[in-house]
Amino acid sequence: DLTDLPVRRIELIPRSGCTIDPEHPALTFDVRVYPENAVKQPIAFRLTNASGIDSPCALLEAGEDSVTVTGKYDGEVWLRASCNNGCSHPRILSQLRLTVEGMGASVLDPYGFVAGGLCDRSHGELGAGNEHGITFSRDGVSMAGFSNVDFGLAGSDEITLPIFALNGDPYVMEMWLGDPLAGGEKLTDLPYCKPCIWNRYQPETYKLPRRLTGMQQLWFVMRQKVHLGGFHFTRQSRAWQQLTALGADALYGDSFEKTQDGVTGIGNNVSFEYGEMDFEDCE
Repeated sequence: DLTDLPVRRIELIPRSGCTIDPEHPALTFDVRVYPENAVKQPIAFRLTNASGIDSPCALLEAGEDSVTVTGKYDGEVWLRASCNNGCSHPRILSQLRLTVEGMGASVLDPYGFVAGGLCDRSHGELGAGNEHGITFSRDGVSMAGFSNVDFGLAGSDEITLPIFALNGDPYVMEMWLGDPLAGGEKLTDLPYCKPCIWNRYQPETYKLPRRLTGMQQLWFVMRQKVHLGGFHFTRQSRAWQQLTALGADALYGDSFEKTQDGVTGIGNNVSFEYGEMDFEDCE
């Protein structure tokens, strides 16, 4: 029965090249399946890095017979198209390598899940972990760094780490701001001790000694072997924080004086502006 023919190939056809830049911020690709009379079924699309981890460098929008990719940050991106052919997992996969350039350095969103495999700096020996995570060295010190983690104005002081340890022994992971070997600041120790469930990450949530805001470079340091799946931070509303006068995003008016302790000598028409104020949960 020709109507039951499975898809044998998916082709991604660029309309205008495979390089995204400020002059060509979005590219469209036509999508064709072969044989042409194969059974109709959904085609799933992803943007990943070379390791198959979802990439923050671009966005995609799927159409009926095409897909459009819009660049966000510089980097190499793989456009992947797949279909299941009646199975519960992809059976046919096609991919095309794209380059994004001239758009600026990549930024990581700590409020979504950041896979350990997105680590872009390291010292010592790191390995590939389960489910796109990383492993620290069994012997000696190993360090994993993540650049350009953008916490925004509100920031967060709560982090969750999915960890797989090889046994139920106690472990301590150090968390640093900046490179530990180049003037970084040790923020805290993150203890971990749970009975081992083989090949399964177990999440642990930690309260940090202070709220992290703005752009940060995060490092994790270990002296024992564990798998780190990645990290994510709890999104916290700036609307419910105690905000200082010096913490205003903008300050202007006829007359005022800013000191290290506050704002004094406030005259007429002085305005303090605070952005990212989400009152959605206010009753």
